[in-house]
Amino acid sequence: MNSNAGRIEEAAELADSDNHLFRKITTRIVPVLWLVYFFNYLDRTNVAYAHLRMKDDLGFSDPVFGLGASLIFFGLIAFEIPSNIVLARIGLRKTLFRIMILWGLCSAAMSLVTTPTEFYILRFMIGVFEAGLVPGALYYITLWYPTQRRGQPCAMFYTAPSCAGIVSGPLAAGFMTYLNGVGNFKGWQWLFIMEGLPCLVLAFVAYRVLADSPDKATWLTQDERRRVQDLIQDSNVAHHTLDRQEFLTVARDPRLWVLGLTGFLMLIPQFGLTFWQPTLLKLHRVRARGCGRIAAHDVLPVEHTLDVVVPMPDMGGFCERLRDALDISRTYLQRPGGRHRARDHHGHSRKRWDRRALWPRTDQDSDWRIHHQPLYRQRATGCLDADLLSVLFAQIGAST
Repeated sequence: MNSNAGRIEEAAELADSDNHLFRKITTRIVPVLWLVYFFNYLDRTNVAYAHLRMKDDLGFSDPVFGLGASLIFFGLIAFEIPSNIVLARIGLRKTLFRIMILWGLCSAAMSLVTTPTEFYILRFMIGVFEAGLVPGALYYITLWYPTQRRGQPCAMFYTAPSCAGIVSGPLAAGFMTYLNGVGNFKGWQWLFIMEGLPCLVLAFVAYRVLADSPDKATWLTQDERRRVQDLIQDSNVAHHTLDRQEFLTVARDPRLWVLGLTGFLMLIPQFGLTFWQPTLLKLHRVRARGCGRIAAHDVLPVEHTLDVVVPMPDMGGFCERLRDALDISRTYLQRPGGRHRARDHHGHSRKRWDRRALWPRTDQDSDWRIHHQPLYRQRATGCLDADLLSVLFAQIGAST
């Protein structure tokens, strides 16, 4: 009996020790990979916001923009597999350093585009240089985590593009509005520069912080390195060497092509919306004269929608004004019948059609209005969704 209790206690201590070990690993490598993927998504999609201004400055038509925006994927398709073959041979640190330096320089160079040909070449080269990043990062995670522990770091890694989608609109609006004309550069040029150059700094940070494998991690003790390697070897039944015959066997597997087709069909509408969403919002929603507007119904977790347009003369008071609009909208929408008087956050009674229900009217904000034709209806969810926030903040970027 005592022997069983001792084994149970020893197993519990070992589990606690493993949990502490992998928390240490996660704290070290996942934030770096997350930041890399975050900036990767920003640099891949910032052209959607730049298009709002550069099409007028450079005379680019919508077909020119559509072709240039999609050329990045031709580079990814052509060099995705070769990049990961090189990664398996030289390690992630060198591969990631090469990827981030070249893609950061190429992304910043987008600010110097003057012709459609230059636009096409740079977009294609961005795809070439960033090829292998995401598959390589996932492969890198398999070197550090046994099978049963890979779900958490992978899930954390994949939150990066969602977060980038949320902040990309406000960042674009800030750069394109407040840096416009600085140093004789347009706002859209500063957008490419400010989101491309940080990748150069991040490349050096990643090269210094990350290790190619657990056995080369100087920030782990010898016992910790041995423990990680033992767990990885016990869970990994596949080896990481490339054999030509095995590659051909995998390539002939129909399941691989079915999964590839599924991903292809998913990404077409996703990136189609990503690249054209700011333009569509500007055409159909945001026609501001001196101030931006956002639609509060895009983030309201209520069953009925009220399309409240919120003026935003400056970014400083945005959060307070959005809060006021959401409070008013929720108060109104929660009342039965839908046409009763609403109360603002000060407790003052306001009629549904009273424009001052948002905040006191000024001469600058002279065209307030409440619409009743929302882009889509979002039923009650009880929480804010990342995709809804992306749409909300995309409208901020589209207002530039």
